[in-house]
Amino acid sequence: MAIMKNGEVEKELFYSHNKPVDRNTIFQVSSLSKFVSAVGIMKLTEMGKINLDTPVSGYLTRWQLPPSKFDIKQVTARKILSHTAGLTDELGYSGFENPDSVQTLEASLTKAKDADKGKSGMVEVGIQPDSRWKYSGGGYTLLQLLVEETTGQSFNEFMVDNLFKPLNMRSSTYMINDTLNIRLCEFFNSNKTSAPHFYYSSLAATSLYTSLADLEIFFQLFLRGNNGEPIGRGLLSPSTLKSMREAHWDIMGEKIFGLGCMLYIGIENNEDIFGHDGKSTPPINTATVSTLLQVME
Repeated sequence: MAIMKNGEVEKELFYSHNKPVDRNTIFQVSSLSKFVSAVGIMKLTEMGKINLDTPVSGYLTRWQLPPSKFDIKQVTARKILSHTAGLTDELGYSGFENPDSVQTLEASLTKAKDADKGKSGMVEVGIQPDSRWKYSGGGYTLLQLLVEETTGQSFNEFMVDNLFKPLNMRSSTYMINDTLNIRLCEFFNSNKTSAPHFYYSSLAATSLYTSLADLEIFFQLFLRGNNGEPIGRGLLSPSTLKSMREAHWDIMGEKIFGLGCMLYIGIENNEDIFGHDGKSTPPINTATVSTLLQVME
C-alpha cells in the first residue's frame, strides 16, 4: 500500500505471508488493468490512430461483433471505455492455468472459455448502446483487438512502447517474462495454500502485472509535478486526462464512471475521487484511488 500526498509518496506499507514484498515486487492486478489500458487507448487517440466516436467495426478486420437487433454501429471506443456500449457479456475472466490453453483473441471474443462462472463468455450487443450502464470485460478485450489492428503491434508491445517505457515503469507488462518473474509475488488461496498464476487472452481487461513503485508513477501522470513536471508528463495532454475523469454515466444523479475509471464520490472544485478496483480468484484484491486537489487545466 502507498499513501501519496500532493503527488509525492508519503508512506508505503507492506504485509506478506512467507515471501517478503516491497515496492518493486510484481503483482497481477486483475481489473485494475482496465484503468491502465484505458490510458493506452487515449494515447492511441492522440496518435491519430482512432477516433473515440467512430464505430469500432470500421477499424476491425480480424473479428466483428455478431449480428444484433440493436445498432452495432453505435459501439464506439468511448462507449466501451465507459461500459455504455450495450455489450452484455459482464465478463469476468478466470484465466488458464496452462499457457497452452490460452485462446486466440478472436476465439476469446467469440466465446471465452475462461469466462467467470455464470457468464456466457460471448461479446455481443445485447441492449441498445447508450441505454444503460453495464460492466463489460469483453469490451476491453475488443479494445485490445482495436489496438492491434490499428498499430500492427501486439497489445503488450504497444503499451510497453507508448506508456511503460516513456514513464520508466520498468516492472509493468501484460505478459510476464523470465526477467520480471524473479520479482513476482506468491499467490495463495483463501486457505493459505499455494495458488498458480493464470494466463489470459484478455490482456487489456485483466492481465496487467505491475509494482507499487510503477503505480505511483502512473498516478503522477494525472498531477502537476512539484518540480514543474507537466500533467501528462508530455506523454498525454492534460485535457485528455481530464476527459477520462468526466462522468459518462450516472445512477440516480450520482456519477459512477468516466473513461476507464470509476468515479467514487464528488469532492470540491467539481472533482471526484477516481480510480479502479480489481478482484479475481485466487484472491486478488487491488484498488487505486485518488483525489486531485490540484486544479487540472
